[in-house]
Amino acid sequence: MAIIYSSGSCDDLPEYARPDGYLAPLTATPTEWVTVLGEPVQDSFDWGISSYLARPETRARALQEYTWTQAAIGAAGISTFYPEKRTVFEEGLRDEEEHAEFFVQRRTHHGLAEPTLEFTPSFLWYFDAIPRNDGSWYYLDDAGRDHELVRPRRTDTELRIDIAPSPCAATSPHGAACW
Repeated sequence: MAIIYSSGSCDDLPEYARPDGYLAPLTATPTEWVTVLGEPVQDSFDWGISSYLARPETRARALQEYTWTQAAIGAAGISTFYPEKRTVFEEGLRDEEEHAEFFVQRRTHHGLAEPTLEFTPSFLWYFDAIPRNDGSWYYLDDAGRDHELVRPRRTDTELRIDIAPSPCAATSPHGAACW
């Protein structure tokens, strides 16, 4: 996960307001729900939480550069490369240059239809996730018990999407992640 600032610089911010202090306590094996997407419901607010997957070798760069963006992630389209005029379809699942991969987004469909929540297919496939009408997802364990996997939280001012911690993080003696 990375925090993406839409504008500005943190150079003039006091130490307590810089992102490094907020990112430092993050753990690779959380035992509590993790917010992976956050958006203001009203246009008057300027903030957001977006998530993508970064390879271990690029993690330091993704966390270091507050202006880093995964603009190509989650946006499909056709690109033409010059001077050879080679046209390719970009599916939006990977940004090879930045070594990042799509994880989650809320697609707004230009305001013409209800927004939809989209996860990388392998995340949902891994759990054989099942959607609910309220926008949440769950999965069934080997005994047939259901477990919450994704939950939306909406207030008058914001929408947040949380994912459950790894099923093994709380029980593993070393906090090892299972997924």
